[in-house]
Parts: sequence; C-alpha cells; structure tokens
Amino acid sequence: MSATRDRESDYDSTINEKKVTATVSHKLYQLDELDETTKKNAEGLELFEESQEISKDEIDKVGPSLVWKFDSRVSTMIVIVYLIQFLDKLSLNYSAAYSFKEDLGLTGQRYSWVAAIYNFGYLAGALPANYLIQKFPVAKFTAISVFTWAILLLCHCGAYNYGGILVLRFLLGLCEAGISPSCMNLVAAFYTKKEQPLRMCFFLSFNGIATMVGALLAWGLGHATQSSLKPWRLIYLVIGLLNLVSVQTLSSDRSIV
Repeated sequence: MSATRDRESDYDSTINEKKVTATVSHKLYQLDELDETTKKNAEGLELFEESQEISKDEIDKVGPSLVWKFDSRVSTMIVIVYLIQFLDKLSLNYSAAYSFKEDLGLTGQRYSWVAAIYNFGYLAGALPANYLIQKFPVAKFTAISVFTWAILLLCHCGAYNYGGILVLRFLLGLCEAGISPSCMNLVAAFYTKKEQPLRMCFFLSFNGIATMVGALLAWGLGHATQSSLKPWRLIYLVIGLLNLVSVQTLSSDRSIV
C-alpha cells in the first residue's frame, strides 16, 4: 500500500510539474507576442510587485543612501536644466539693454510683441508637451527639448528683422513648454511624496540664481571690446552654447535615462 501511494504521489508531482511548465511556456509565448510597450509595462508591474515584498527595516536601511544618490544625480540634472531654461527667458531682457531694439527695428509696440509671443508659444506647446511626456521617456524628452531650444537660441544671433525674431521667440516658447512638467515628473518618479516638496522648492529657487548669473554674464559680455559680434548677439551665442554643453553633459549620464 505504501509503495502504491508513493507511486501515485510521484505521478501527481510529475503531472503538476508538467502543468506548471506548460503554463509558464504559454505565458512566455504570450509575452513574445506582445509589443514592446506592453512588455515594458509588464516588466514594470513585476518590479512593483517585487518591491512590495521589501520590509520596512530594509527600506530604512538603504533609503538614505538611495536619496543621496538621487540628490547627487537627478536633482543636479533638474537644477541645471531649470537654471538654463530660465536664463533663456531672461536673455531678451539682457539683449534689450544694448542695441537689440535698434538693430531689429523694434519701434513702438514691436518689442512688447516680441516679448509676448514667447508666452503664446509656451501656451501652444503646453498640452502637446504633457502628452509626449506620458508617451516617451522623460529624460530623453527633456534632453531633446534642451537641444532644440539651444539651437533656436543660437539662431537668435542671426536675426535681422522683426518677423524673424518673432518666429524664433514663438518656437523657443513652444520648445520650453514641457520643462516644468518634465522636472516635476522626474521628482515624482524618484522621490516619495514626503520628499518631493523640498526638491521642487529647491529647483524652483534656481530662478533667482539664474537671474543673478544672467545679469553678471550679460554685464561682462556687454563690455567685451574685442568681439566682432555686437553685445546682444554675443549674449545669445554664449547662452546657446551653455545649453548645448549642458545637454551633452546630461546625456552622457546614462543612470537616469
């Protein structure tokens, strides 16, 4: 009787193993049939479920080191991007302190429209930018945005009339519309709800830092006497190059992409 029960038990175990193998094989076959986006979503769900098994003691143990790593990499990237983005906005004010208006014939209300059309571009790009942030990796979207507006800012150096500067300012606002939601999305992805407010206040405070840095930069470039470019063109050139350098530096860090 005992030998018979052992054989039946072995038989049941074999049957169960075959069922499990068949189920796993079927799921793997289904996974292969899925598109790339669905696969990534499935992998993300699996990682989330695994994270729920981590105990509170383990979180308390590794938490501070993870937060420090996020602060030194993610927050640094966000701060740099937000600083140069606000510096771009202020570049019009700095250039107006020199011969910008006279060279482009910005008489009457023309300068006001050049300043205002940036906000029209920002408004037009807000909804598409938020949609794209949901569809594509945030870090890649941010890098492409910074690169695009850096090129546009460099193009400001070649503006020679009212119509040209209007188009450039509108496109600049269009490209920069997604930067604030991108930064907030990155903060939400790497920090807990309790940690997020301080990080958001930190990168938003760099608006003031950008004002101080930009004013010193514009003053120095405005007093450059050995340049073939006029001071306002030199301002756009230098700020545009700073954007290109920053996006190259940030893109080289693969840890957040």
